[in-house]
Amino acid sequence: ALDHPNIVRAYDVDHESDGNVEIHFLVMEYVDGSSLLDLVNRDGPMDPVMAAEYVRQAAMGLEHAHRAGLIHRDVKPGNLLVDASGVVKVMDLGLARFFAGEDKESLTIQYDEKVLGTADYLAPEQAVDSHSIDARADIYSLGCTLYFLLCGHPPFQTGTLPQRLMAHQTKEPAPLEQERTGIPPHLIEIVRKMMAKKPDERYPTAAATAEALAAWLYAEGGATWEALRSRLTAVGIDPGGSSSNVDQKGREAAAASPSKSSPREESKRVTKPKSQATPAAPQPAAAAAGEDEGLGAFLAGLSATDQAPPAPAPQESDVPLVAEDSASLGSRSGK
Repeated sequence: ALDHPNIVRAYDVDHESDGNVEIHFLVMEYVDGSSLLDLVNRDGPMDPVMAAEYVRQAAMGLEHAHRAGLIHRDVKPGNLLVDASGVVKVMDLGLARFFAGEDKESLTIQYDEKVLGTADYLAPEQAVDSHSIDARADIYSLGCTLYFLLCGHPPFQTGTLPQRLMAHQTKEPAPLEQERTGIPPHLIEIVRKMMAKKPDERYPTAAATAEALAAWLYAEGGATWEALRSRLTAVGIDPGGSSSNVDQKGREAAAASPSKSSPREESKRVTKPKSQATPAAPQPAAAAAGEDEGLGAFLAGLSATDQAPPAPAPQESDVPLVAEDSASLGSRSGK
């Protein structure tokens, strides 16, 4: 069993027979909170700092699962819960094939379990075969989730289900800076790397993803992140995660970057009417360059410090159950 503060605990699994129907069920930990999907639907796009911290925690939970040999395959805002203390918990880990019956967008139902996941957050390689992917598919889906948290909609929100699947393989989403003003450039870079079409161009592990987000939060999170960290510490959660080098590398990157105003403050300045705008104080060129080199160099160096885990053995037959769709997707993705 997986035991991690950022994963919803499952206590038991069983099934019951109701006539000719087999009902499978899980007994899980109760989380007093809401999903990230519900929060965005209710309140709109998130503060960049809050979005980054929530995704950082989710990455730590996924790293624990990946090290145990499990790939989620259905990471999305609806499967990430946040409780009243700000602790994020990943739910429905690896259960898409069993519990997708109520989701009309579930590919498990439409493609008879050849493809598992949700179209709006599905990695390109996962649309071809969900059973031969590795942990980097979860990183792509987590990047799509961060995109959603920042601008309030998935990367590709129009078209039929097959068209959205192909968009994930062949198109780039609308740039975040066009969808919403005030999102810090370094955070946009992290999202782009998480959502790279080719797995080799993404962060190699969920831990590396968490490190990149921690580095950005230490450098630019400001008072918003300090408040979130205080809430986590108060309930006995280490805000640096279970991997000690995540916190340490974040501190090192922050030390290399001069302090600056929080993204919330930046967003307010960007969106003010021109008649009310207050000119920002000029920043010395050397300081700005030092900031970009400090955090930018750290983010660029993450790929060299981690190796992607090996792909798990296929769990089911590789014979396509929907030959036309699977073959079409595979040929267009170069497979």
